[in-house]
Amino acid sequence: MRKTPSYLKGLAETRARVSADVRRYQQFYDEIGEALEKAKAELTACDLLIRKYDERLNPALIEPIKAWKGRYGTRGQLKEAIVLLLKQSRPHAISTTELAIKLQMEFSLDFLTAVERRHWVHNSVGKQLKRLMAEGLVKRLHDPAKTGGKESGNWLWIGEGCESLGDLADLAKSSGIATSSEVGPYEAEEEPATDDLPV
Repeated sequence: MRKTPSYLKGLAETRARVSADVRRYQQFYDEIGEALEKAKAELTACDLLIRKYDERLNPALIEPIKAWKGRYGTRGQLKEAIVLLLKQSRPHAISTTELAIKLQMEFSLDFLTAVERRHWVHNSVGKQLKRLMAEGLVKRLHDPAKTGGKESGNWLWIGEGCESLGDLADLAKSSGIATSSEVGPYEAEEEPATDDLPV
């Protein structure tokens, strides 16, 4: 049997990770699409009621309410939301981009410009993630020096919350560690190939 070259194995592993990302983003896209259709239907219903009350009124002239920056409810609620999203993604990692989109929807945040949003992601979301990493609750799966801060990072929850052996096994599997159910007593797992491509 011909041995698979290490570069091909590394490429296959990268492809498998990207495939999982595509599937996860597709699911997220479908959820956003559903929420958008629901919001549009509610908007149409409001417009019909307003015109029914007075046909001279034009609902399109009503300015949208801008959610103000920093509206995270009570103190510590942003951190709690981030922790919850990280735990829900376990045993898989979650990207900074996906995390930011979900938080923006959760807190109904609106930004005037893309630059303002980037600052929020870096200053608010990024700082919380770094604090969680410093506390040993989150693992950073990307190298900021390699990405130059231009690409979305990936984060994995490794802290408290392994309530069962199944949770622990899932966490081990996501980290590339074989469990006793996967290898025999005399088998050693082959070390996975590494590559320089982003996670």
